[in-house]
Amino acid sequence: MAQYRFVHVGAAALLAACAVTSVSVVQSVFAGSASASSLVSIVPCRLVDTRADSAIGTRTTPVGPEETVTLAVVGANGECSIPSTATAISANVTVDQPTASSFLTLYPADAQRSHTSNLNWQASSPPVANQVTIGLSTSGAFDVYNNAGTAEVIIDVFGYYEPSSGQAVPGPKGDTGERGLKGDKGDNGDAVLAGLHCTTDQTISWNSTGGAWQCTDPVVDTDTLAALSCTTSQSIRWDGLAWICSSEPIVATLSRVANGFPFFCCDITRAFQAYSPNVDQTQQCDDFQCTIRLVDVLDHSRCQVNFTGNSQSSAVLVTSSTTEITLNYMYRLSPSEPFYVNISCAT
Repeated sequence: MAQYRFVHVGAAALLAACAVTSVSVVQSVFAGSASASSLVSIVPCRLVDTRADSAIGTRTTPVGPEETVTLAVVGANGECSIPSTATAISANVTVDQPTASSFLTLYPADAQRSHTSNLNWQASSPPVANQVTIGLSTSGAFDVYNNAGTAEVIIDVFGYYEPSSGQAVPGPKGDTGERGLKGDKGDNGDAVLAGLHCTTDQTISWNSTGGAWQCTDPVVDTDTLAALSCTTSQSIRWDGLAWICSSEPIVATLSRVANGFPFFCCDITRAFQAYSPNVDQTQQCDDFQCTIRLVDVLDHSRCQVNFTGNSQSSAVLVTSSTTEITLNYMYRLSPSEPFYVNISCAT
């Protein structure tokens, strides 16, 4: 099983190319949840494998074009046993032997399918995988939609979400007290919550002049690290809707927010308004295609790419080689729509 290297990029989707950008965080686990949930890690199990020679679960044939398959999760299914309290699962989804360029969308079985994708590939590509969080219906199931051609689908579950217990209901906000004396400066660290030594009344920001993450005083009316409640083993990432605590091996994040500036060429700095420090800024990008290279990754073919925000995200095609990752947008990106790119890589 591949081991992943965690690089905590913190609030990378809002880091700017000038001076200091402050980051506010919002408590959210996955889209559609009205209350906070917590992740329960389990020994990884295979929920479904549609390949005939290694079939697991109720589906034993490839998923066809424009077909939606409903998969039960709660209870004993495939090699998994998930309790009835589960509201979502954290899983690795792999597509094998595709016959056409297409994408998968995974969503709760009682919800309407959105115009987003969880996995994209090209015809006759090698196996393609991505790590996803999937909300469950009230009956404990989710749907898998394939847009074109046929494809074998393998889903491995390594955790489930359940409602957090014993949460206190916040009362009315009190008056702001007097600021205490500033404490001694702590040791320098990286952008991990424990290593950076931020206090619960501070936010994380990227100082592009000093080239490092730093603790900053909170901005009025913004949420703080205490509100997000991330643990020291988690990273912070943008899921397209809100900042979340994540256990995914995110090693790079790029973003272009709504009402962003238009671009026609020629590099990362023009194509994206924000990007984590390990992204090579010299790579070629325009509003139809972008090449991404991570300076601390030797084999980009083992990277997984997830993108959200833009209405054309589902049409993006990803090609990975040893040295780089290419995103083909298929359609010209609109500057009035956000576009977020999250990349994770196996070592």
